[in-house]
Amino acid sequence: MLTFVRATMFAVGSLAIGGAAWAGPADDAMNADRAFAKMAQEKGVAEAFAAYAAPDAHWFIPGPEPLRGPQAIKDRLAKSFSDGATLEWEPKRGWASVDGTMAVTWGRSVYTSAKNDKGETSASTGSYMTVWTRQPDGQWKFSHDMGTTDPRPKPAQ
Repeated sequence: MLTFVRATMFAVGSLAIGGAAWAGPADDAMNADRAFAKMAQEKGVAEAFAAYAAPDAHWFIPGPEPLRGPQAIKDRLAKSFSDGATLEWEPKRGWASVDGTMAVTWGRSVYTSAKNDKGETSASTGSYMTVWTRQPDGQWKFSHDMGTTDPRPKPAQ
């Protein structure tokens, strides 16, 4: 009986340690996503995307091809946000590969337009998914990123 108890405790302990090792990279990617979102508020969306994009990053936008590479992504976002629009996001969940070299986060976002002629803004919400890869220096950078916009409610008739 004592051997059975020890074996059970060993198995449960091994699962807990294995689960913690697997959760570590997912938590690391979630923290990278949070830091990425914070940088977007502090230094601007274009700067943040350029800083967190892997050298071979793909950013999916409407059209037949994604933008590729930090500079192309930064150039597009610099134009898109030059009028004062903002983008905020928060990761909700993350998963990591067994070897801890890749992770995926998803979350919710809010795009707020620049002020119009009347000083008003409009906001739209959406979801996003980011694929993260651990770089040779240990940092997490996104390799693929895409977002969607929630459908607008139909007007009441």
